Amino acid sequence: MIDHGKVRVCRKTREGHKQVLAVLKENNFYGELSILDGRSHSASVEAVEDTKVLILHKRSMDKLLNENPVTAFNILRAMTIEICELLRQMNAKFMDMVNYVWE
Repeated sequence: MIDHGKVRVCRKTREGHKQVLAVLKENNFYGELSILDGRSHSASVEAVEDTKVLILHKRSMDKLLNENPVTAFNILRAMTIEICELLRQMNAKFMDMVNYVWE
């Protein structure tokens, strides 16, 4: 989670170019899918200004789930809200592309 500052989420295209996927700011999460499913990250993150991030490793999250379920629930709820918002944005972009193709 970003405590303060701003980061750019990027990935490399097949041609090797850097593609910016998003710019995240204070209180945004990134890497949340990896903590939930254990897979490696599909993108990288780079700070675009002075930034402080809070890191939660999967092992720590699993321990938190067992030892403090209320706090873990609040973290998971925040992650879920973030994932839902990203899904809504992706759906809107997808529908824009579908409509563009049909015009």
